[in-house]
Amino acid sequence: MGIVVSKKFGKAHVRNRFKRYSREVFRTNKPQNGIDMIVIPKKSLKDHFENMSFDTFRSSFLFLLGILERKVPNEI
Repeated sequence: MGIVVSKKFGKAHVRNRFKRYSREVFRTNKPQNGIDMIVIPKKSLKDHFENMSFDTFRSSFLFLLGILERKVPNEI
């Protein structure tokens, strides 16, 4: 997983918190079929993320991971 967070997303502590949250959720819930992904948050997400708890972020991230797992073919 690669994480790219632009300076437009917010100050350093906000960008770092997004990266920490993303890494932790991915680390504890690794997909079974080996997905390579790059996470790039949109600037419009900044306002929502600043007030978001880790549990809310985790459930949203896992929802998106579930969608990706269903769309990735199982055969390599």
